[in-house]
Amino acid sequence: MVKAGNLGAVIFYLKAKCGWRDTPDPREVNVNINGPGSMSAEEREQEEARQRELISLLTVDERRQYLELMERAARRQREGMPAIDVRPLTVEEIEAEAAELEREGQ
Repeated sequence: MVKAGNLGAVIFYLKAKCGWRDTPDPREVNVNINGPGSMSAEEREQEEARQRELISLLTVDERRQYLELMERAARRQREGMPAIDVRPLTVEEIEAEAAELEREGQ
């Protein structure tokens, strides 16, 4: 289920097998605040040019998919919809995913 992208399975795997913690050790926190407002006009132009260059490498079908995804995201943002719909896993689902991970040898 982890390889399939199930968010609950990924989180369980990271916590159980990789030592991931919800709250980092404050000594290890690297605060880097670089939002859109922190870029200079020149940096923003360079980033936009880089994005246009990458988009130019897409096939026609890939461009169509990209535009559809961007339109869908913009519509969700306008409508105030959550970015993803995730429901909490039940204990049985978590145990089943853990057993599957063990069978896969991860």
